[in-house]
Amino acid sequence: MAKGSAINYRPDIDGLRAIAVMSVLMYHAFPILFRSGYVGVDIFFVISGFLITSIIRKEILKGEFSLLSFYKKRVRRIYPALILTLLGVVFLSWFLLSTTEFATALKHVIFSSLFTENFLLWSEDSYFDKASIFKPTLHIWSLAIEEQFYIFWPLIIVMLVRKKIEVKGIVFFIVASFIINIYDIYNHPAAAYYSPLGRSWELMVGSLFSVLYTNRMKVSPGVKGKNNIALMGLGLVLVSIFLVPSQKYFPGFAAIPVVFGSALVILYGEGTIVSRILSLKSLVFIGLISYPLYLVHWPLMSFASIITGHASVKVNALCLMIAMMLAYLIYSKAEKPIARKELTVSYYLFSTMIVIPFLSFLLIGSNSRINEVNLPTENEWTFLKSNYNKFGLTEFNDNATGVYTLTPAGKESYYFLGDSHVANLAESLYGRVVGRENPPEIIIAAGGGCIPIPNVYTDDQRRTNCWNMRSAALETINSKEDIKNVVLGGAWYMYFYSRNDYFFQDKGEKYSINVPKGRDLAVTSMMATIKELTAKGKNVFFIKDAPYITDVFPGMHRVRLQPFVSYNSHEKLDFKLEREQSDFLALLAEKAKASGAKIIDIFDNVCAAGQCKLIDDGEYVYADAGHFNPSWLRKNQTVLADIRF
Repeated sequence: MAKGSAINYRPDIDGLRAIAVMSVLMYHAFPILFRSGYVGVDIFFVISGFLITSIIRKEILKGEFSLLSFYKKRVRRIYPALILTLLGVVFLSWFLLSTTEFATALKHVIFSSLFTENFLLWSEDSYFDKASIFKPTLHIWSLAIEEQFYIFWPLIIVMLVRKKIEVKGIVFFIVASFIINIYDIYNHPAAAYYSPLGRSWELMVGSLFSVLYTNRMKVSPGVKGKNNIALMGLGLVLVSIFLVPSQKYFPGFAAIPVVFGSALVILYGEGTIVSRILSLKSLVFIGLISYPLYLVHWPLMSFASIITGHASVKVNALCLMIAMMLAYLIYSKAEKPIARKELTVSYYLFSTMIVIPFLSFLLIGSNSRINEVNLPTENEWTFLKSNYNKFGLTEFNDNATGVYTLTPAGKESYYFLGDSHVANLAESLYGRVVGRENPPEIIIAAGGGCIPIPNVYTDDQRRTNCWNMRSAALETINSKEDIKNVVLGGAWYMYFYSRNDYFFQDKGEKYSINVPKGRDLAVTSMMATIKELTAKGKNVFFIKDAPYITDVFPGMHRVRLQPFVSYNSHEKLDFKLEREQSDFLALLAEKAKASGAKIIDIFDNVCAAGQCKLIDDGEYVYADAGHFNPSWLRKNQTVLADIRF
């Protein structure tokens, strides 16, 4: 907030910005110490709602408000640092990422440049997932929500000011947005975090307090009273940064303390001891560079984690120091000079931003970067997607759910049921039997994220067809006597420990399978299925999943910084499963064996003597955290050698 804005410059608000950005940075860099630092984003929302509404209302009341002028100013404020950040992400991605990673990163750049990153993340995983570190533009979701909010909010403020119902109107919208947020928390968790409808109430609280501030409708409690209220507000903010009880039910009621605490600091902090604390030069400085600092810190930490294979305290601390220097350069050499330019510069900035998604789209298809290293260029669905008509499907849907018949009816049938980890093996299976005079029938019923356990489902909208596919597949398996061999596979550890949106449904109740009760119910259901199938005389094979990302795939950092060098070695990595993962997979295999299944241990087929292959004859064994490289599988069709056709 510069001098000459709608309200007098308040250095304490820049100090509050500093607390907001530092809490986010500390959470990203040192999550064990700052478990709730992500609430800094909510502080930003309140500040933004307060300042922007103050500016809009003042111009409306003076008869000077112009929607076009408002957006031009937003462009000058938002675009310079964002353009530099996104171009930096594109540049680093070009040199550091594998082909699949590069395409994913640029997809996020495209959505970020269009201020729709929150919608893309909404369709993917949770903000708190381990894989989030590998998304360099993850943090831009909050900026996207702000810009979406300001598409309609100026028009609403105009209407409320003219009808003289600002307070009542804003309160109505706050309540409506909060109700949506609460509903989403319990029914659509990803939407609760990323939906502008459910997050707008936080910006609107800032707007409400702007009206109270500029209309002087606030109660004057005296100097002592103001000090006490401001201290209480700051206390709520600081407590929230360290003690928000649960990510699972955030924001909702858990966000009320930090949101209203921030608003109280803004409303009553002026001229108090809180204002003097927040106006310290060091805090004001960080507040002034908070926007570029927020933008650049996460890509630095993300790429550092990708390169080194893990996020260490020392590396994260170094990233924060570099981020501070870059943020100051962007602020002093780009933000401030452009802020003094005429509004016409907005057109040039807007044009530059429009170029970024087109540039990214073109680069995604580029073949002139690091293919020389033979990095994976396909994913687990490439084979089935390119042959789905051949294998009996009429369409290839979003998460590829379907029943694929790889070979026609033969002397015996093998029915594979599972998720993308099962689909990942399709080409290997096909390669083993194609060309045989009398091959076995191979059927794969699979879909992305489709866990093959009865009564387990997910709220993920991309997986809505999993339940029907799984039910139909099990009915077919049970009803057809000629299906003698059934193979069950999936990303077991991911479902039971890394995700929080899979549930076991029992008598109208649902239990998350990443907590003990739900996990026990789901495992019991799977074992009951195995027993039922074996009782009918079927041979059941249980695939003990391959290692799920810890240190195997990130080991590629050893060659990332030399992207144009070809590696044709049998390089191996020392690898040891996390105790939690190894214990759980061993328990599952033990229970499956006791239930009558034969165990297919893919891990043993890839790893030996405590080491796992990273590169094999110039091919990377892994394509990503949980899937094999299809190109490697073509040459290694014995991964499922324990199943003898």
